[in-house]
Amino acid sequence: EIVKMEIVRNKEYSVKNVLTFRGNVRQESINNIIAKAGEVIKKANIEINGPVITAIHAIENDKNNQLFDFELIVPISGVMSSVEDYIFKDRFMIENAVMFRHIGNPQNMNAEMECLVRYIKDNKLKPVTPFYNITVKGATVPSEINDMIVDIYVGIEKSDI
Repeated sequence: EIVKMEIVRNKEYSVKNVLTFRGNVRQESINNIIAKAGEVIKKANIEINGPVITAIHAIENDKNNQLFDFELIVPISGVMSSVEDYIFKDRFMIENAVMFRHIGNPQNMNAEMECLVRYIKDNKLKPVTPFYNITVKGATVPSEINDMIVDIYVGIEKSDI
């Protein structure tokens, strides 16, 4: 299978004012966590004003359950107080990243992810962040899923070269 993709180096992604969540959760809880973040933001009379960012830092097997160390970063239009597990931060930044853009159903991203992992290995790069998924264009209805746009960023250790 030939994978057509462009990997871009030395990228930076930075956003001001974000509401974040980080915790060990079951996969089926992830959508609820994202929805609740939206409610918390709405209650604060603030708006989401950029693509939602997610990352899986690790996956642990706990008996029959997989627990995901899940991170959510939601860009917002202003400053607000942290609420329960949702923590306000004034900035989120990924520096010195390699990235690629996936257009289409996110379920079909595996081959591109494998290419990115191979690219990182072949170029002897050292990732210092998880793979951040930035949903540039989401799907509000199932018919839009093939038009989704997701950027994948991974921060790389700066070398002396």
